[in-house]
Amino acid sequence: LEPVTSERDLVGRRDVLTRMAASILSPTVGSWIIHGQKRVGKTSIAKALVSRLQNQPCLLLYLEGGDYVQPGAEGTVARLGSRVCNELRNRDARLAHLEVPSFTNAITPLIDFLDKSLSIIQDGRILLVLDEFDELPLELYTRGPVGDAFFLSLRAMSSRANVGCVIIGGEKIAHILDSQGDQLNKWGVIPVDYFSRDRDWGDYRELVTRPAGAVLDFEDEALVTVHEATAGNPYFTKLLCRQVFQSAVERRDCHVTSKEIEEAVGVLVRDAGRNTFQHFWEDGIFESGPRAAEKSIRRRKVLIAVAGGLRVRGVAEIDLVAGDPVVRDVASVETDLREFASRSVLV
Repeated sequence: LEPVTSERDLVGRRDVLTRMAASILSPTVGSWIIHGQKRVGKTSIAKALVSRLQNQPCLLLYLEGGDYVQPGAEGTVARLGSRVCNELRNRDARLAHLEVPSFTNAITPLIDFLDKSLSIIQDGRILLVLDEFDELPLELYTRGPVGDAFFLSLRAMSSRANVGCVIIGGEKIAHILDSQGDQLNKWGVIPVDYFSRDRDWGDYRELVTRPAGAVLDFEDEALVTVHEATAGNPYFTKLLCRQVFQSAVERRDCHVTSKEIEEAVGVLVRDAGRNTFQHFWEDGIFESGPRAAEKSIRRRKVLIAVAGGLRVRGVAEIDLVAGDPVVRDVASVETDLREFASRSVLV
C-alpha cells in the first residue's frame, strides 16, 4: 500500500512522468505542481520521477512535509531554507564549504545560496521536490505580506535556468492556486485522479493483475467488479486486491471471479479502520481548532445519511439525505453535498 519508489513499479501515469522528466532535462528546467485527492498516487509519481533522474547531472532533493513543516510560518520558512541548504551541501562535496544562511520570515536567502551553488557546479542542475506542500501553515499560502513574499521567492527560484521545483499536495492545492497562481503561472499543473473505465482501462487492468500475475488469474468480469467497488481509486484497489490475494491463499484457489471480489469487499467493509477513509471528510478543511472539528463531524454525518439513502432506495436524493435523523442538527446539508461533489468524493 506504500507509494512506489521506482519507475519500474509505477503503473499508469507514464505519460505524465515522461513529460515532467523531459521538461526538467530541457535547457531551462521546468517546475510542476502535482495535486489531487489523497491516496491517488501523487507521491508515487514524484518518487518515480526522482528514480528516473537519478543518473542525470542533477542534484535531487525530496522532502516530505514532516521534514520542513512547523506550526508557524516563520519556523517553517527557517526549517525549509536550512534543510535545503544542508541537503545540498551533503549531496555534493563541492558545496560543503558554503555557509548556510540564516532564515527568519522569508525564504529569500535560499536564492543566494542556490546561485552560489550553481556557480560551483556549473554544468549541473538542482531539482527540489516538496511533498505534502499543502500542509504549510495557512499564512504561507494565502494573500498577505508573508505569503506573497514566500511565493515571489519560489517564482524567482524557479526562474533560474538550472533550478526546478515540484510541489505535491492534496485538495488544498486548489486554494493555493486560487491565491497565488499568478506567481506560479509558468509552472505545469498535473491533476491526478482515479483510473477511469474509459481512458485508463489498460493501466487499471495492469494495476490489478501485474503484482500477482504469476499467481492469480482474474476473470474479465472480476476486473470490472474491482473497478465498480473502488471507483478506480488506486489505494482502495490495492487494499481490495490484497484481501483477494490473502483469501486466495487460504482457499488455495488461484482463479478469481466476481464472487471472490464481492466476498473480499464484505471483509474490508467489516474490518477496515476509520483512518482508511478519513481523508474523505478531513481533507480540504482550512479552519482550525473547534471549527475544523465541527466541520469534520458535520461531513461525517452527511456521509452517513448518504449511505442510509443508498441502502433504502439505491439512490441518495437531497431531500432523502436531508430528512435523515442523523443530520437533523445540520443546516448546510445541501451545501455540504455539493462540496463533496466538487471534491469528487461523491458524484
